[in-house]
Amino acid sequence: MKLETPKRIIQAFVAVILLAVGIAFTPMAQAQSGFAGVGFGQTSVDIECDLDISCNADDSDSGFKIFGGYQFTPNFAFEVAYLDLGEAKISGTDSFLGSTTATFEVSGFNFAVVGSFPVGERFGLMAKAGFFRWDMDLNVSSSVFGSGSASETGFDPMFGIGGLFNISEKLGVRVEYEKFLDVGDENVTGQSDVDLISASLVFRF
Repeated sequence: MKLETPKRIIQAFVAVILLAVGIAFTPMAQAQSGFAGVGFGQTSVDIECDLDISCNADDSDSGFKIFGGYQFTPNFAFEVAYLDLGEAKISGTDSFLGSTTATFEVSGFNFAVVGSFPVGERFGLMAKAGFFRWDMDLNVSSSVFGSGSASETGFDPMFGIGGLFNISEKLGVRVEYEKFLDVGDENVTGQSDVDLISASLVFRF
């Protein structure tokens, strides 16, 4: 897998962090509460399919997350999540490796600040930025060299945007797009961005 982070992604990440910090220091009425939730969705991975005779990439899978946090003000929260971002796979034939299949599995813990922006009584927009502590497992099967595996961990930035719908004071729904940057080790497992589009139920207490 290969990563070339566009300048616009870095700019968006910095903008979200500055926005969240600004919200944190904006005077407003407190609405302190805890929250927890669960979400499911679709993941995609930027895979470079580089087997030199034939190569097919399966770069999408299902993913899920379990999260919780604390709402410090109506517009500012801190969130911790565990995410399983599913599996990506390449398969084909290489002149050196022979028939080859490689699978990449990603999971980990996310730490983020979240800004919320009301649009009406029940609707709102949200943005988040933080860091993803990822675990990647690589499994490779080759007709020439047999099977092998590798595992790596790391700590890299992420950001996300989304929408909120409050069903009641205690229950809400989120729809989010999140991007996890630089997942994987470039020299061992390969490195890429991973995207997650998800819908979640949120419980407040």
